[in-house]
Amino acid sequence: MRKFLSILLLATFLACLIAVGLGFYAGWFTTTTQRDPAQDGKVVVALEVDTDKIKADTKDARKTVEKAGEAVKDKLQELAGSTTVQGKVMDVDETTRTLTLTTSEGKELTVQVAPQAEVQLMGKDGGLKDLQPGDDVTVVYKSEDGKNLARSIIAVRG
Repeated sequence: MRKFLSILLLATFLACLIAVGLGFYAGWFTTTTQRDPAQDGKVVVALEVDTDKIKADTKDARKTVEKAGEAVKDKLQELAGSTTVQGKVMDVDETTRTLTLTTSEGKELTVQVAPQAEVQLMGKDGGLKDLQPGDDVTVVYKSEDGKNLARSIIAVRG
């Protein structure tokens, strides 16, 4: 129990130290020093707290988090009802913007690749033109109006 309390105390101290350091870095806190000649050369140190800056930074941070939350929400809604499948590329037709693959279950699947679909090859952004037969792929698609519409394709060249 004593060890737990010691660790808790140390963690609290470190959190406070980090918060104070961030406060100085962000300009929330400033210090000034001056000699007081009336007190035998003693130095007076003053700590100033800029509450307006803290409020403004908090508001900005809240907006940033809300934007990130909206982006996640939009992505989840986009992917709702989607299917994820893994397989190997059999054919790429840039003219019709289709990708045919053999799934890991051995089934043939053709997907229509929209121009706005995300395509990555070996961890880098790419396009349909970058895919080749034999590439291992993970495809997220949604069936709409009798077509399989690819939302994202992640490919690895073996």
